[in-house]
Amino acid sequence: MSKIDGTINRIKDQQVGSSTKKVLLVEGSDDELAFGAF
Repeated sequence: MSKIDGTINRIKDQQVGSSTKKVLLVEGSDDELAFGAF
């Protein structure tokens, strides 16, 4: 498992849990700018 996979799993476990929430994970400032428009 790569480091980012571990980070994603940790976010899911700690922040989302078993709720019905959905998560969009962006990795860099260019992704943040692109998805910030939505």
